[in-house]
Amino acid sequence: MSVQHSRRNILIAMDQQDRSQEVFKMYVQHIYKEDDVTIIAHVPESSRLVPLIMSDPKMSRRIASEEERNTKLFLGRLKEMANHYHIEARIVRLTGQNPGQSIVQAASTYDADLIITGSRRLGKFQRTILGSVSDYIVHHSPVPVFVCRNKDI
Repeated sequence: MSVQHSRRNILIAMDQQDRSQEVFKMYVQHIYKEDDVTIIAHVPESSRLVPLIMSDPKMSRRIASEEERNTKLFLGRLKEMANHYHIEARIVRLTGQNPGQSIVQAASTYDADLIITGSRRLGKFQRTILGSVSDYIVHHSPVPVFVCRNKDI
């Protein structure tokens, strides 16, 4: 009797927090299988800032330019991180004002079998104002969600 292995599509939601790299390490150390299709998804901050800065076009262009530069650098670091662990990963840049919603939509788009995300452990006030991306994902995802929450995250 042979054991049949199927490829899994794993979507890892990453933000520009330094701690998000710990999420990827957790994946590599505890979840990763050689057959996995690894998709690293990122929603740039600028997607959420657009409505706030529309009133000042000059400021809008400056912030958008800076965010674009930061996003490109971050996406490059994500690729380097995957290469460091010898994992071929597809890096995708998502858009939208609600990162959780964008990630849940990406799970459907990329036929994900699992979403992996971190938790920033926002305080009650911050969660009320900003919302919790991981909370949104857990409550709206069509697939299982692994939330990495430990002392390093």
